[in-house]
Amino acid sequence: MRNRRFLLAVLSLGAAPLLAVPAPTPAAAAGDPDVDFDGDGFGDFVVPVVGETVGTAAEAGAVHVFYGTSDGVTADGSQFWHQNSAGIRDDAEAGDRFGTDWAAGDFDGDGFDDLAIGVPGENSDAGLVNVLYGSTRGLAAQGNQIWWQDKPGVPGTSAALDGFGTALAAGDFDDDGRDDLAVGVPVDAPDGTTGARGGAVTILGGSTAGLAVTDSAVISQNSTGVIGDAEVGDTFGFALATGDIDNDGHADLAVGAPNEDFRAVDAGTVALFFGAPNGLLATANSQTLLQGERSLIEVSEASDNFGASLAIGRFDYGPYADVVVGVPGQTVNGAPDAGILIAVPGGADGLRIGRASQFHMGLDEVAGPLRGQVLFGDVIERADFDGNGRDDLVVGVWGFDRNLVSNVGAVITMYGGTSMFGGAIPSILVTQATGGVIDEPERNDSFGQYLAAVDANGDGQDGLFVGVPLEDLGAVADAGAGHVFGGGGFGLVPSSSTAWTQNLAGVADAAEVGDLFGGSGQL
Repeated sequence: MRNRRFLLAVLSLGAAPLLAVPAPTPAAAAGDPDVDFDGDGFGDFVVPVVGETVGTAAEAGAVHVFYGTSDGVTADGSQFWHQNSAGIRDDAEAGDRFGTDWAAGDFDGDGFDDLAIGVPGENSDAGLVNVLYGSTRGLAAQGNQIWWQDKPGVPGTSAALDGFGTALAAGDFDDDGRDDLAVGVPVDAPDGTTGARGGAVTILGGSTAGLAVTDSAVISQNSTGVIGDAEVGDTFGFALATGDIDNDGHADLAVGAPNEDFRAVDAGTVALFFGAPNGLLATANSQTLLQGERSLIEVSEASDNFGASLAIGRFDYGPYADVVVGVPGQTVNGAPDAGILIAVPGGADGLRIGRASQFHMGLDEVAGPLRGQVLFGDVIERADFDGNGRDDLVVGVWGFDRNLVSNVGAVITMYGGTSMFGGAIPSILVTQATGGVIDEPERNDSFGQYLAAVDANGDGQDGLFVGVPLEDLGAVADAGAGHVFGGGGFGLVPSSSTAWTQNLAGVADAAEVGDLFGGSGQL
C-alpha cells in the first residue's frame, strides 16, 4: 500500500558501486487504503521510523501502528514494533531498516488484516520480511513469521544486496479468500548466483495458517511473456502495486523496473501480471509498459525512472481498475526532473494502453506551477477522500521549494471523475504553510515523502497521513513528524490537520536524532 522514496541512493558491492537506484519506499505502501488490524471497522495507520536506534543498533528501524476509532485516529492503544519487541522473531541489528516498506492483507482469511514489514537491510542487505497477524486486540506477536530466500520452500537464493523486502504488496491473486504477498527483490539474480542481478519478485501464498510456501513462485524479466531480460541494475521489483485491472475477481500485480535501460540508461519499464485460479504462475498473458512503444505516450529517456512508483485504483467511472505510473526523472518543457504521471485505464483484456494520459505540474488538472527538480510522481498513494466511490490520487512532492526555501515539500491531490483526474473537485496543493496546517515549512523537511490513506473514523471518506521525515524537533535533528488530514465531500481538508511526533502523549519511545519518523526507504 504505500509508495515512499528518495531517488538515486547507491547500492554497492564491496567498494565498487553496483547500481544507482531510487531508494526504497507504497504502497502506498501499495495496497488497500482501509487497513483494519482489529476488525472494528475503523482504519488503522502504519507509520515507519526507519532511522530508529533499537538498543544500540543504529538504523535498525521500527514502525508505529495507530488505531482508528469513531473519533478518528488516536495514540491511545498504539503499538511500537521492532525486531526486539517481545516475541518477535529475529533481532534488531544496525542497518536493518525495519519498516522500509509494508503491506497489509488478510493472509489467513480470518477477517483481520495482517501486516508484512520489509527489512531489506537484514544480513548485509540480503533482506527479510516480518509478518504480524491481526486479532480483536489488533496486531499480536503470537504466530508471527519471518521470511527470507533461503528459508526452506521459499524460491530463490539469498545473497548480499538482494534487498528482499524492499517493496511489498498484498492481493488475492488466486481468489481463494486469502491474500497473497508479493515481495520485491530488486537486486536479485533470478536465475541463481550466476545470473544477472536484474531483480525479481517472490510470491508467497495465503493459507488458513497464514503465509505459506505452498504455491510460492518467482517472477522476473526472464519469465514467460515479459519483454526484455534480467540485466544487472534493472531493479525489477523496486515498486509494486495490486488491484483487479480486468475485473475478473483476481488481484493483478504491477511491477516497476525503474532502472531498466530501455532505449536509454535508467529509462525504466513496468510489467503487469494477471491473477488466475492458479495465481500468478501463468505469465504468458502479461503486459509490459514501455514509454513510446505500443501506443503508450511519451518517449523513453535517460534517468526517467519510469516505474519508480505505482498505484492501482478505479480513478474514473469505469468498472475496471486503472494503473498510474510515476516517472519522477522526466524532463518536462525543459525542466529537468520535473516528473510526470502516466495513467493507463484498465479493461476486460488488460490495460488499454492507447488510451493513456499524462499529468504533470503546470497542467490544469494538477495544482502547482511546473518546476524542475521536484520529482513529481516519486511518491503516490490512492485514496477516496470525498467518499464518492471513485479513487483519488495523492502525490508527495517532497522536493518542492517554497519562497526560495528548498525541499520543504508539498502534497498534491488529484480527484477521480468521469475522466481520469477530471473530476468536479479541482486539484489542490498543500504545504506546511497552507492555512490550518500545523507547523511551518523549513529547508529539507521533505513534507510528503511518505503517504498513507485510511478511513480511520469509518465515515466512508479516507484520511491521510503525510510524513515529514526530516523535520527537526527543537535541537533534535531529523527526528521526523507527520500530519493527519481528514477527508470530506469536497476532498482533502487541510484545516483538519493534526500533528504527530514520537513526543506526543501516548506514543511509545521518544524523538531522537535521525529517527526519520514518518519516512520510509533509505533516507
